[in-house]
Amino acid sequence: MIRKGRPADAAVAETMAPFAEMLRASDDEVFKARAADLEDVVEQLRRALHGVSDMPPPPATPSIVVARDLAPSQTAGLDRTLVVGFATEQGTATAHTAILARALGLPAVVGIAGLVDAVADGQSVLLDGDRGTLVIDPSPGSVAHVAGPKPLVTDAAPAVTKDGRRIDVGCNAANLEDAQRAAAAGADGIGLLRSEFLFLGSDRLPTEEEQVAMLEQVMAAMAPRPVILRTLDVGADKPLPALPQPAEANPALGVRGLRLQLLRRP
Repeated sequence: MIRKGRPADAAVAETMAPFAEMLRASDDEVFKARAADLEDVVEQLRRALHGVSDMPPPPATPSIVVARDLAPSQTAGLDRTLVVGFATEQGTATAHTAILARALGLPAVVGIAGLVDAVADGQSVLLDGDRGTLVIDPSPGSVAHVAGPKPLVTDAAPAVTKDGRRIDVGCNAANLEDAQRAAAAGADGIGLLRSEFLFLGSDRLPTEEEQVAMLEQVMAAMAPRPVILRTLDVGADKPLPALPQPAEANPALGVRGLRLQLLRRP
């Protein structure tokens, strides 16, 4: 398209649009939510080409951000000292923005129709991420109730059904901090530890000793609860600068994860 005279940002957007629409047309809500991830990449490229920051301006004081939507990259870059929660008109509970908010421990509510037009800058709101509600101009009594002493909660208590059956509740973890938060929240273990956290963001591969040291920290944080480690899962969507990958027809199902382990086993 660029050879045909289209601007670089328009060429990227027009090339990616059919793929985003394909995902959005899926009957699976998880796949449908991935369309926003593609559009986030397009928007990041567009802003980079024009030299414009893709982050909203930070508030002057700790605040709840209200927006039509937040991209995953914007959510990950929020200043946690100034943004104490957010609410958006668009988005779903299965989208990466909501998943990131939960991973960051950031209260959030998404998919509130008409939100931006209903809230003015500086207006008081009461956000409840657990219940998925946002109250505009809450009463003094409601604010006092939220700010007052909290009753003892049973989040960390064992998950037991009414007939006495114990159900283990594990978590997904991408780093040591996730494991520490999971342990503090009472998780029964880590059902999926994403080992790529040891490799991403570095221009060299970690040594065996470095990998063992970090994994020992994660296991110590969860001890004596079990930790299930996933074999390195990288590819076109998660490239490693220190480990170039050959081109594959379907990189999402390429030599990664268990397939990598089976290929490299003695």
